[in-house]
Amino acid sequence: MGDSGPDLWAHPQLIAAVTAEDWGAVFRTYRKLTGLSQTKLGERVGLVQPDVSAIERGHRRVTSVEVQQRIRSGLDIPADLSRTGALAPAQQVAQLALPGPRA
Repeated sequence: MGDSGPDLWAHPQLIAAVTAEDWGAVFRTYRKLTGLSQTKLGERVGLVQPDVSAIERGHRRVTSVEVQQRIRSGLDIPADLSRTGALAPAQQVAQLALPGPRA
């Protein structure tokens, strides 16, 4: 129990939740399909159980790009399901670089 097989990410509810970046729905559906507890899911994505619970209930929103990346990585979400194209953190930061002297 708790393993994500290749068919997991073909589930329509997970596809819809990831595409909408509705992390509460992603957590709820993922846990329902895999049988993971909130604690175990939190361990996979680097969050503590109360934070997982708050996200699932809609009391906390995931706005941090870093946390979103940890969720995508920890749950092995396929990059093609991401609305943002799952840019690597280095690419996102590079977009914010200040112009400087050119070599």
